[in-house]
Amino acid sequence: MFAIGIWGLFYCYNMKKNGISVMAEVVDIVRSSSLSNTVDRHLPLFQYKVDGELINSAYRNAKNDAKYEIGDRIEIIYNPRKPKKFIIPTDIELRSAIAFLILGPVVIVWGLL
Repeated sequence: MFAIGIWGLFYCYNMKKNGISVMAEVVDIVRSSSLSNTVDRHLPLFQYKVDGELINSAYRNAKNDAKYEIGDRIEIIYNPRKPKKFIIPTDIELRSAIAFLILGPVVIVWGLL
C-alpha cells in the first residue's frame, strides 16, 4: 500500500510539473468490462487538441460512472510524450495516493500488534 501511495504521488507530481494543461470535452461514454466480466464500467471519453491534432482518450480512473456527462468541459493535464495519458487535477488521484501513504504504515503496525 505504501509503495502504491509513493508511486501515485510521484505520478501526480510529475504530471503536474511536466504535463500540459488543456480544456477537454466529454464526447462519449464508453463501456468497459472488468477483468472478470461481472461489472460494466462506463468511462468518459475526452477529446482535446494536442498540436492541432484531436486526441480521444477514455478516463480509466473514473470512480463514479455518473460524474461526467457528454458535453462537460473540464481541465486536464496530459503527458506531452504520451498525449493519451492524462490526469484530472480536481479528481481524487492525489487524495488516493495520500490515503495509501497513510494506510500502508497503519496496516503494517496493526499487523505487528
